[in-house]
Amino acid sequence: MLASLTLSFPLALALPISWHDHLSVAQQMHRLRAQQGHNNRTHAAIFFERWFCYLDTFGACSGNVYHGCPQEWPSELLAAEKDPELKCLTGYTTSSLLLLARVAEICKRCDRERKELGSPSYTTINESQQIRLSLELTSLEVQQRRYDRVCSSTIFSADVYLGVNVALCHAALIMLLRRAFLLPTDAMLLQHSAKTILTALRDGERYNPITIPDIILPLFLAGCETKDQVQRSDVLRRLERIGNAGMSQTTRVRALLQECWDGRKDWTELDHNVFLG
Repeated sequence: MLASLTLSFPLALALPISWHDHLSVAQQMHRLRAQQGHNNRTHAAIFFERWFCYLDTFGACSGNVYHGCPQEWPSELLAAEKDPELKCLTGYTTSSLLLLARVAEICKRCDRERKELGSPSYTTINESQQIRLSLELTSLEVQQRRYDRVCSSTIFSADVYLGVNVALCHAALIMLLRRAFLLPTDAMLLQHSAKTILTALRDGERYNPITIPDIILPLFLAGCETKDQVQRSDVLRRLERIGNAGMSQTTRVRALLQECWDGRKDWTELDHNVFLG
């Protein structure tokens, strides 16, 4: 939870410790607890495990300063990969979160193997193709499925959660296509995903951005890939609304976007430590 505080409010603790250091400590604690093999896990422990998996995924998607560990997630989460139901806490399915975590992992592996071997290994290429197929199928399935009962306690319509899940799937596709398959920004698949993200998140605009599920990563990637000035302004406006609601890390996200646009830099080549979640 201290890591969560550091992520949302970077200066909250007034201590010289970064979000990725906080999250690395949480990762070590999670691993040690799993190795102890607790059989009588409380509801609180299960909640913290799921929340760690959320932070672990988005931390791994935020540059190269933190490496996720989806292979060490709780067994019931891994077993629930095919569960099609949206989760009211996060706004997306377990399957989508796992796919995003695996995309982050495979992208880092591709980067490492290109540096060490000149190109990704056959195994890595094969896994990348399998993940791409799973993502494309998931994104189609999500848009066709009805979510009339997302969570009995939520005040939001199913359309908001559906939009977040669609946006997350296409954010994962953008990461995979750009970093693993090295597609250029002007590729039709990437432009389609960027446009789909902005369209999918439109339903959430009428709600308080501090209480809807996290949408910063999809917004950032859509902003990086789009060449349309109107869409870029739309991304900045949405991020500003999230920042005004209290999520102060969006200031750094907006600055990173502006750096990409002004300097015509490729986001895949930026060396940064901004948390995109």
